Amino acid sequence: LLAFMWMTVAMSYYGLILINTSLMTLLNDQKTSTIESNPIKTTQCKMLTTEDYISLIITTFGEMFGIPLLLFLLSRFDRRTTCMINFSSASFCFILFLILPRHTPSIINIITFLARMFINSQFSLLYLYTMEVYPTVIRA
Repeated sequence: LLAFMWMTVAMSYYGLILINTSLMTLLNDQKTSTIESNPIKTTQCKMLTTEDYISLIITTFGEMFGIPLLLFLLSRFDRRTTCMINFSSASFCFILFLILPRHTPSIINIITFLARMFINSQFSLLYLYTMEVYPTVIRA
């Protein structure tokens, strides 16, 4: 079960990071598709704008708030409950990506910020939990 948790949180984290720039490109395409009259696209690669870089930096700050969130949750709940809260909250953020409209970059930035915060908190909790579950003889 612990290996599955590691795999899940790693895939969620790296998937979110990789899809973040694609979301920014998709939002730019929706903005410019009403302006452009040429329907033929020569390439799928798009340049990121200054607003995209600012959005990426803002969502990256979510990782800095993962550790304080973890400290707060661990002071209130046990390890398993904190793990459940982090996984459930990150899953809820991923579901919101599917439900909410894609033409609002501020909402996508907030959801990405929260998802990165919960996933980073879960990464740190898994490091701690793995050391507590396995005895020293196995870990060393």
